[in-house]
Amino acid sequence: GAGILKSVDGGSTWTQMGASVFYGPWNSTTGGGRIFSIAVNPSNANLLLIGARVMGQNGLWRSTDGGSTYTFLSNGGIFTGSYSSMVPTDIFWVNNTTAIMAFGMSSASTFTSQYGIWKSTDSGLTWARIFDPSTVVGYSGLGRMGFAIAPSDANTMYVGFEDATNGKTYAIWKTTDGGGSWSAV
Repeated sequence: GAGILKSVDGGSTWTQMGASVFYGPWNSTTGGGRIFSIAVNPSNANLLLIGARVMGQNGLWRSTDGGSTYTFLSNGGIFTGSYSSMVPTDIFWVNNTTAIMAFGMSSASTFTSQYGIWKSTDSGLTWARIFDPSTVVGYSGLGRMGFAIAPSDANTMYVGFEDATNGKTYAIWKTTDGGGSWSAV
């Protein structure tokens, strides 16, 4: 519930950022925002993408001023709080304008149409799904998702899925063409 903390001196001192959005407590049972992922643009340290669970607005947040203010990105209702466990669990910048994120469950839950890997080519303003597990994997009992991009080649990505029925790894998929095609590993 402390919100986002920022250091500009290698971690010696920290400043709380975005207190109006992420800082709690909000009530006797909720301490504040739950931050699942933060991605700092590689060319512009003032441009941040944040995956968070915030009272009534779970999803993707964006800052263009180094974390002083934040805008909630609903993307036409795609990234909304309609599913309490849906959040961007991993976000990566591929370059200064392209970002990839895993929009999945924070814990095992019911599969939804928002679940999958999403890509933005306009610095996080709009997003399109590049991996829909319901059509690629063909199993609706998927839970938490983990995602990574190979440091040697941004077109090579891996995604792993938990089986929501038992909490074990269900499947790992890979793409080598930036999300155009996927294959089981």
